[in-house]
Amino acid sequence: MSGFACRRAEERPCLVPGCSEAGIPCHIPAEGRYADDGTDLADWYCPTHAREYGYCVACGTFVAGEDVFERNGMCEHCQAEADENDRPGDEDDDWPEFDPYQP
Repeated sequence: MSGFACRRAEERPCLVPGCSEAGIPCHIPAEGRYADDGTDLADWYCPTHAREYGYCVACGTFVAGEDVFERNGMCEHCQAEADENDRPGDEDDDWPEFDPYQP
């Protein structure tokens, strides 16, 4: 499940002092998100601070230095999903406009 599709049942604030935005769980892939005992290892940053610290703004995976991240703040997987969702023809534009007040 991607960062776009899921929303956390748990919300935590961004860890940056003075920031009041809701955070997303950010983690290093090699370490994983949870410890063996189930402890959440993620640092929680709002999307703005997540990008500053090198985490994907959509899923929270650490990806600093990757070309796609440097361009848009997303990991390769999330960017591919965003591109797929933005393809022309995927919208409801293919359907005629319905006006309930027109006969």
